[in-house]
Amino acid sequence: AKGLVEGLKKQQGAIEKQMRKIAESMLKAIRKALDMHSPSRKLRAVAELAMAGMPQGFEAMRAKVARSAASVASAAVAAAQGIASVRPAFPAPGQVAAAYAGAGGGGDTHHTWHLHGSDATPDGILHALSWQGLVGRRG
Repeated sequence: AKGLVEGLKKQQGAIEKQMRKIAESMLKAIRKALDMHSPSRKLRAVAELAMAGMPQGFEAMRAKVARSAASVASAAVAAAQGIASVRPAFPAPGQVAAAYAGAGGGGDTHHTWHLHGSDATPDGILHALSWQGLVGRRG
């Protein structure tokens, strides 16, 4: 037995060289069997399997995603409950007349408002005037 061990030790380099040849040959055979000649071919089969499993994955996660979305929506509603709604500032008596009167007070100042894409209701007009600094805003 000692002689066998000593003989193997002396031949270790040759044994490793032969094992490397066998491994390289196996790798070549595997690549040929799996049609692995380029990086795109290597991943093609894996990608096809992954894509085939995707619908099942979506279905498996449906309930979890729905619970998560409901949780986020509930948190948003809870956070918004303490916030007052935005309302247009109503002018104090005389503010609209003062805006139309102009700086000179003679009533000859001309204003043109373009309400493209906005609402032309009284509240919408008041809101537009407010944002132009003509009514409802206090310095």
